[in-house]
Amino acid sequence: MVGDSARRIPGAIRPRRRPPGERWSDGPGGAMKVMLVMRSDGSYAGGDTPEDYAAWADYDASLKADGVLVDSGRFADASGDVSVETDLTAARREGGTPAPSRAEERSALVGYYLLDCPTRDDAVRYARRAPLYGSVEVHEQAQY
Repeated sequence: MVGDSARRIPGAIRPRRRPPGERWSDGPGGAMKVMLVMRSDGSYAGGDTPEDYAAWADYDASLKADGVLVDSGRFADASGDVSVETDLTAARREGGTPAPSRAEERSALVGYYLLDCPTRDDAVRYARRAPLYGSVEVHEQAQY
């Protein structure tokens, strides 16, 4: 939990928790940064067709036209990804040093978008419009 770890780690910064429904108001034009984390469910074998590229280009263009796009990126194939336990977590356990392991088999993390959105509802609307077979997680950036 953020609060517990912030009390124990010297110099840790505690993010401000925003009440549900409160308007995001710290970014340009009253917006707050939000990250859309894209996960593919693996149900679509395509992805390299001109139509697929056009759908993503249209999505990117709409985000730019709306003035909400800050950054975006695509991740490489997940086959070489590892999940690493932090030293702090390992120190809490008996037995010592963590070992890297393969990332959990689940929906593949394929990319992200960083947006400036006025409200959570706007961020969710942009997430739903993504031309992706899978899911999009919507994460508000913490305020410090």
